[in-house]
Amino acid sequence: MPPAASKRAAEDTQSLKEKLHNLPNTSTSTARGGRRNGANNAINGSHLKDVMSSNGDNANEPEYPTNWETQPSSVLHAYRRAYRMDTATAYKNPLSHVVLNQGIGKMSPTSARPRGKRRVEKRDLATEVRKHFNAQAVSETNCIIELIYKTKHQDSEFRVRFAPQRR
Repeated sequence: MPPAASKRAAEDTQSLKEKLHNLPNTSTSTARGGRRNGANNAINGSHLKDVMSSNGDNANEPEYPTNWETQPSSVLHAYRRAYRMDTATAYKNPLSHVVLNQGIGKMSPTSARPRGKRRVEKRDLATEVRKHFNAQAVSETNCIIELIYKTKHQDSEFRVRFAPQRR
């Protein structure tokens, strides 16, 4: 005859069930319809936001690696001319916009231009340059080809070789 089931084992299973039901936010806690509620994910740290913020590489990256507002005006103007941007130029003197945007300054030739050709503040030009720079598409093949070409011909001078003249 098999031994009788002990009362201790039955009590253990009952107390285990009670413990599981009493614990908040366990993996067995489900919402209506058998779906899991989102409280479990918060404990596990399985949210994508938590994972991204805990990654050390992403936490230290600046949003814009080049601070265009600290660049000199000459660099911003050179970029604007090189890419033929349809934006107004910036004032040479940082305080010119204060003087020329008041009273008699509005009558000056610089401020009396059509709206698209008026001068703007340096920070406005820097913003336009930053937007243009970030919108540029980078072709990896072109970058690799240029890098290989520049490293291969780094020290050599460009020479045109002509056939020797006959006499």
